[in-house]
Amino acid sequence: MIKNNLSKEELQQIVILDKEAHKEIKWWNLAKKSNLVKTNSIGLLFLIIYKKKNIGFIRYIFRKHYEDYPVEKSTIFLEDLFISKKFRLKNLASESIFKSINLLRNKYKLSKVKLEAPLRLKDFYEKQGFEPNHIVMTKKL
Repeated sequence: MIKNNLSKEELQQIVILDKEAHKEIKWWNLAKKSNLVKTNSIGLLFLIIYKKKNIGFIRYIFRKHYEDYPVEKSTIFLEDLFISKKFRLKNLASESIFKSINLLRNKYKLSKVKLEAPLRLKDFYEKQGFEPNHIVMTKKL
């Protein structure tokens, strides 16, 4: 189950989950609580609940520009997706993406979701219906 329109207590649970993600995933950028609260005005925040436990979250953000290019108003970016380690491999991330995207399409009339993800997650997101449209490459100096 996913839930948005979160209470202060549910938002605090997301702060705790965000800290968990930051400890576990080396590239994860820890969000300030104020930025998570601000998400409600610049995007959408969903709490992922499984068997009455708060186990993860999805954060979508509206952007006016992406890499110096203007972004259509009907586009939102999947900024963060996190599921606590012991609840992974239960299809909960896929189910949460599916439900949240349906809500974005039907309730908010959005037509496109974009995201950036590590290369190791490419197959996962392709299974969710995302298509790669560019590649970012890095060379250490």
